[in-house]
Amino acid sequence: MNKRPAHRLALGVCVCIASGLLAMSSSRMALAQQAKARSALTAIQERHRDHYQEFADELGKLIEFCQSKELPEGTEQIQGRLISPDALTTKMLALPREVLPEISNQLPADERYWQTQLRKQETDYAKTLYLLSRQALHERHPSYAYRLVREAAVHDPDHPQVRKILGYVRSGNEWVTPFAADQIRKGNVWHEEFGWLPKSHLVRYAAGERNFKGRWITAAKEEVLRQSFADGW
Repeated sequence: MNKRPAHRLALGVCVCIASGLLAMSSSRMALAQQAKARSALTAIQERHRDHYQEFADELGKLIEFCQSKELPEGTEQIQGRLISPDALTTKMLALPREVLPEISNQLPADERYWQTQLRKQETDYAKTLYLLSRQALHERHPSYAYRLVREAAVHDPDHPQVRKILGYVRSGNEWVTPFAADQIRKGNVWHEEFGWLPKSHLVRYAAGERNFKGRWITAAKEEVLRQSFADGW
């Protein structure tokens, strides 16, 4: 009697069982990893809420200070910086081009106090948000990490790491793109109509002249020459 078919059948059953157990184990591992990721995100979100509440509490104390000193402008400005993370709008996310100016030493003492304290609270909160964003990224939650970075930029638009992530570099007292910084280093300036130009060319361009392959011609003549595909750029 040939026992090989039975042997092969038993071997096949064993393989199927092993494959099934391996698949179940892989599925359980995947589910465990997903649960761990959700748990990590929940923990980060809770810390985010806690940090915002601490920030809001400190600003609340500043508001009370301004009210006690009868500084309505300070009260209004501080209240305007109490921006809930869930209330951020596209308009709020628009960052200033210029670096924030230093707070003047010539201000009255109470005025300078609330301004310096507001600046400090916002920069400290931004630092906390940035560090939390790194944790979110480490836990493989890039979308939430980016959200934290954008919120950090609202409270401290001069945070260097945050600006770098958002695609900006500092050039003098301005935040610009790397391309713009390169143009500035070359001595070029931006014009709304003409784009980047050497500063020495602005007057002649405004007068209707154009620099074409190193020689000056009229704008009308340049338009004709640019119709050729070879000279289109």
